[in-house]
Amino acid sequence: MLMRGFKPARFFVVAWVLFLVAIVITAMRNIGALPKVWIVDHILEFGIISEVFLISLGLAFKVRLLEREKNLAA
Repeated sequence: MLMRGFKPARFFVVAWVLFLVAIVITAMRNIGALPKVWIVDHILEFGIISEVFLISLGLAFKVRLLEREKNLAA
């Protein structure tokens, strides 16, 4: 959908990428590759929060598109 130009798909892709990066950073911290500092300890929570926020934006964008299409059809 992203390649077809569906704009809400950008939000979903960015959300999943941020979440996956947070998982990788958390895994690296757990195996000792990264230091245990505050930001690294809580990166997974930030990843989840950003994912929820971006998916909400994507859904709001899609709802707005559907409302515009409905108003144009009426």
